[in-house]
Amino acid sequence: MTAGAPRDAPEPSGIQSIYETVLYAPDVRVCLAFYTDILRLRQVADFLPTAVGLRIDDRSVLLIFDPEEASMPGREVPSHGTREGVGHVAFRIEPGQLDAWRCWFVAQNIEIEQEVTWSSGAKSIYVRDPGGNSVELVEGEIWDR
Repeated sequence: MTAGAPRDAPEPSGIQSIYETVLYAPDVRVCLAFYTDILRLRQVADFLPTAVGLRIDDRSVLLIFDPEEASMPGREVPSHGTREGVGHVAFRIEPGQLDAWRCWFVAQNIEIEQEVTWSSGAKSIYVRDPGGNSVELVEGEIWDR
């Protein structure tokens, strides 16, 4: 509980979905090309060289930040970022489209890092974006509802 919050405050409603998520890449422009040209996401914001915003669907946005720029204090929003390691994002795809994505990646010279068939029957395919982040496309439902 937040310090100073009234104990009789009404409980908020449940979380519905992810509104936005962030990946980090030292060259935001190169990653932008991957996400628009390869994954076919639509760019909706341009804060270059610091960040770009990409629309995933009507309810969610992917932001790509330069980790050095994003971690600087005194920005319009709180500083954030990862100094080490790479991120991961998983995109849900339409049923029956995994083979088409596999062929698309091969045609675009994007290496498929791994493919997994989950115990639920869902299938995932993994590639890396130019920033080294793990990008997963999921067909089906991996997690219990």
